[in-house]
Amino acid sequence: GVIAILDSFNVSGIVDGGVGIYTITWDRDFANANYALVGMTTKVAGTNVGSPVVPEDSLPAVGSARMDTRNQAGTLTDYAWIAAIAFGDQA
Repeated sequence: GVIAILDSFNVSGIVDGGVGIYTITWDRDFANANYALVGMTTKVAGTNVGSPVVPEDSLPAVGSARMDTRNQAGTLTDYAWIAAIAFGDQA
């Protein structure tokens, strides 16, 4: 499906990088890459809720971050609704 920002604070855009792969771009950069980024997803029929995570090979940058959404088996999975929030000092 088509991804869209439903509401935002400091998010300038999101890019769909394939099944379960998203890049979030910030309006205002963080002061450094040491900010906290967490997320949550909806439940897909017949499965448990997934957990968006920042992959080890793609640590957050000051201007963007990649999040992957995986099911409990660890497979990259798209969800109907994903929420993310980031905390940290901004430039």
